Amino acid sequence: PRLHNWVIPITLVVLTGLQKLWANYLRGFGQVRVASMLEGRSGGAAVALLQAAMVVLIWQLFPSWGLAGALAAVVLGYAIPVGYASRLVARHWGHAQSTTRVFRDLRHVAARDWRFASVQVGTLLNASVEVWIAGLILTSVDTSMFGAAQRLSFLVALPMTAMQIVFSPSI
Repeated sequence: PRLHNWVIPITLVVLTGLQKLWANYLRGFGQVRVASMLEGRSGGAAVALLQAAMVVLIWQLFPSWGLAGALAAVVLGYAIPVGYASRLVARHWGHAQSTTRVFRDLRHVAARDWRFASVQVGTLLNASVEVWIAGLILTSVDTSMFGAAQRLSFLVALPMTAMQIVFSPSI
């Protein structure tokens, strides 16, 4: 398989995780404005602007790259602010030595929190399996419309759920 078939999506997942991690560290260090530019409801203004600029640039310079080019542009739009944020975090923790062993800690967390992890996986599958099934039996256009309608219906219900969570206890 081509390199971009798996490297770009994995890089995108890692960078989105690092985006959240560095933004939360920066908030804890009192750099709230930088953290808000890095991440937020829409991914943060810095990330969103860079991604849009990169997508337009790739689209103009290399239109034949198609979706792979767009994904690469999105990755690059994440990489620049995430790299900057990691430098800011390193100013605070650059001197600290890591004493953890990642795989041992991962096994420990998985053994301790398997119930929570299974709920999270179930929630992900609940939101995705219907679209996957639709993709098996519908045309690509119909699957796209089904997925868009499903996301839109979720967005309609979200404010009501937020009101239940926030306003009910306060009332």
